[in-house]
Amino acid sequence: MDQILVNMKDPSWWFTGVFFVLVGIFLTKLASDWLPRIWVYLGRGIPHITRKIQRWRERKILLRVKKYRQYEIKVHWLISRYWALATIFIMYTGFIMISFAVSNSAERELTEIKRFFPLVLPIYGLQFVVMWEQSLLKRVMKAHIKWKQGVTSEANGRS
Repeated sequence: MDQILVNMKDPSWWFTGVFFVLVGIFLTKLASDWLPRIWVYLGRGIPHITRKIQRWRERKILLRVKKYRQYEIKVHWLISRYWALATIFIMYTGFIMISFAVSNSAERELTEIKRFFPLVLPIYGLQFVVMWEQSLLKRVMKAHIKWKQGVTSEANGRS
C-alpha cells in the first residue's frame, strides 16, 4: 500500500502511465482508421503493378518472337539453348540430391540445413530461367510455323 502512495507522488510513474495510455490510443487509432486505408491503397496498387510486370514480360517475349521467327537457325539455337539449360538444371538437382543422400544423418538436423541452403538456392533461379526459356521457345516455334506456312502458301500461289 505504501508503494502505491510513493508511486502516486513520483512524476516519472505518472509520465510512464500517461505515455503508455497515449501509445495505446495511437495504436488503436492506427488499427481502426489507417490500416483499412492502407489495405484499400494496396488493393488498388498491387494489380496495377502486376499488370505492368506482365505487360513488360509479354513485350519482351513478343520482341524476341519477332526477332527469331523468320530464321530457322535461330529457332534451332533457341531449342538447343533451352535443352542445355534444362540439362544443367537436371544435373544440378541430381548433384544436390546426391549430396543430401551421402551426408550423415546428423547433418540433416535443422541446425545443419543452413549449410546446404546456399547450394539449394540457385535451383530456384535456374528453374525460373528454364521456365522463361520454355515459354519463349513455345511462342517462337508457334510463330515460326505460322510464318513458314504463310510463306509457303504465298510461294505456291495461294493467298
